[in-house]
Amino acid sequence: MERLKANKIGFAALAMLFGLHSEAATIPSSSVDLFTLSLDELSQLKVTSVSRRAEELRYAPSAIYVITADDIRRSGASSVAEALRLVPGMNVSRIGAHQWSISARGFDDVYSNKLLVLLDGRSAYSPLFSAVTWNVQDTVLEDIERIEVIRGPGAVMWGANAENGVVNIITRSAQDTQGTLVSASAGTEDRGILTARHGTQWGGGSAGRAYVKITDRDGQERVGLGRGDDQWSMLRSGFRIDSNPTLDNTYTVQGDVYGVKKGTYSTQPNIVPPNYYTQFDDPNALDAGANLLGRWRHRSATNGQMTVQMYYDSEHRDVDNYFASTIQTADIEIQYVPAVIGRHSWIWGASARYIDDKMGPGALILNPSDDHYTQATGFLQYGYAIIENTLDVTLGTKLQYNEFADLEALPSARLLWRPQPNRSIWSAVSRTVRSPSRVDQNVDVVLAAIPPQNPPPVPTLIVRRGNPDYASETLVAYEFGFREQLSKTLSFDLATFYNRYEDERAQVSQGAPVFVPGPPPYVLLNVMPEHGQVKTHTWGFEYVLDWQPIQNWQLQAWYSFLRRVDHFSDDPALFAATPGRRVEEDRDQASLRSYWQKGRFELDSRVRYVDAHRAIDIDQYTELDLRFGWHLHPHVRMSMALTNLLDNGHMEGRSPAAFGFLDAEVERAASIGIEWRANGF
Repeated sequence: MERLKANKIGFAALAMLFGLHSEAATIPSSSVDLFTLSLDELSQLKVTSVSRRAEELRYAPSAIYVITADDIRRSGASSVAEALRLVPGMNVSRIGAHQWSISARGFDDVYSNKLLVLLDGRSAYSPLFSAVTWNVQDTVLEDIERIEVIRGPGAVMWGANAENGVVNIITRSAQDTQGTLVSASAGTEDRGILTARHGTQWGGGSAGRAYVKITDRDGQERVGLGRGDDQWSMLRSGFRIDSNPTLDNTYTVQGDVYGVKKGTYSTQPNIVPPNYYTQFDDPNALDAGANLLGRWRHRSATNGQMTVQMYYDSEHRDVDNYFASTIQTADIEIQYVPAVIGRHSWIWGASARYIDDKMGPGALILNPSDDHYTQATGFLQYGYAIIENTLDVTLGTKLQYNEFADLEALPSARLLWRPQPNRSIWSAVSRTVRSPSRVDQNVDVVLAAIPPQNPPPVPTLIVRRGNPDYASETLVAYEFGFREQLSKTLSFDLATFYNRYEDERAQVSQGAPVFVPGPPPYVLLNVMPEHGQVKTHTWGFEYVLDWQPIQNWQLQAWYSFLRRVDHFSDDPALFAATPGRRVEEDRDQASLRSYWQKGRFELDSRVRYVDAHRAIDIDQYTELDLRFGWHLHPHVRMSMALTNLLDNGHMEGRSPAAFGFLDAEVERAASIGIEWRANGF
């Protein structure tokens, strides 16, 4: 392992000395004041993402972190994607005004395909592209109760594609969002965000809310090219109704509709001199979507809990002349949690999903252009208390079928040891997969055009073909964690991991280049993705330390390290890679965050360090964010946020120019906001 630079060591040392609200800190409602709870009390709050049943976070056998409602507000984040920067070890990079690269434990890319995102139980993972469209994953931030983030596999509970993690966004019930809320902010990058939400109650234990939200963001600064044309704006509206007609039954219906106008610029390779590409700029590209979800939950003291959920989701995306897609998804899921019998606990469930997609004309060609397909899953998890309140084992598996990969088993085993009430040690081994998508198996796209060389004296066109035999990528993950509440004001959390990815893909040449007489003449080289061409091993750790020296001041520091080693196969047909090559890269991150409150005033700060990403030629950077909050009135509060204060701009990631996004810098920014609530804070 290469010696870490001095500034990295300094951050690691800080991580051993300071902390904020423990990794077990999750607040079920913003009505709970963060500073009224000790770290010990916060660690006893409940989460559901690990086992789909409520459990104390300090005893959850997984690397889970919770972003609370208060965290989101005091971080100055204006989107869910920005809020994820708070998660220890999370790879979060802004690629452009409306593009993000987000993943856990590596493999971050503009189309990261190993992270599952859920919004109130509805999947935001695209079955067409195996990715998450982050700019449309939005809601009223003030209505988010918490964001539970699992770093590591979550396949038994949530299915394939949760290879490296799960982001579970949970909003508050309508009963907890009564009255009128209006918030507005303006700044140098986020030019304006306006939100209005109203909640009301009816008889019979029913309540509802409705909202409208407008977002307008400036384009990013393109490296060497000035202000970009990737500005975007979104109009979003939605509702939620919760009803509790009896103590045993809860009903939820919620939905959203949105429209996005964005600027895109794409370069499409071709064989026409002198540039051998055509650039398209579209300042008025449109995205749109809608969703509707219904959920029924029945509780019984003797028979356990039954949940039935259904949702429909429709999404349209437009990236200039590159592609235009429409995806419609219908999903139904049933889950049953029997009452605990002695030392035994169970949970089982099943789901079915129908997907219909259509691809319009463009550079990205799907064959066939329209298709529909189904997925089905079933899972079973069993828990046994070997020694009550001390040693627990959890065994589970999910069986998943989809038309691209047939039937697959995703097993997991977890062990939790609680030698003392304030200490927990856990370990896990899991197998999961990243299922192939339509793009993997059915897409044709021009990757590049190479100007005439000698030889050949004509241009070369490289075309990526779909592979109908492309199979799932598999992961076997080993994890170990240790948590301890050292005192009422000091706690730490350590999570370690070793991951073996056995069937990663690489592009492979399909035969020799072919001369095409034209006109104009050119050489055609076909390449195709094949799984099993790369074996990747990653290992590392995330360490979090939380300290509350006095009631109105909280500190958190974390440090994470990741090593990735890629072993390429010996296949001589490998394209743009050396057969048999071994590639290594170390990356680390660190963060130090402070929350201070005195009466009506809040002062929050965060220093964050992100290591260089040498694989894509991104330099390391260190940034400072500041926020000042002021409670003007029991019904009104204001805030001012300053971000990226240590330089004028820096790059955080890259995406292929062929996708329409050129290198962009994240700039220094300032914003001011105001919030009014009719019912007060």
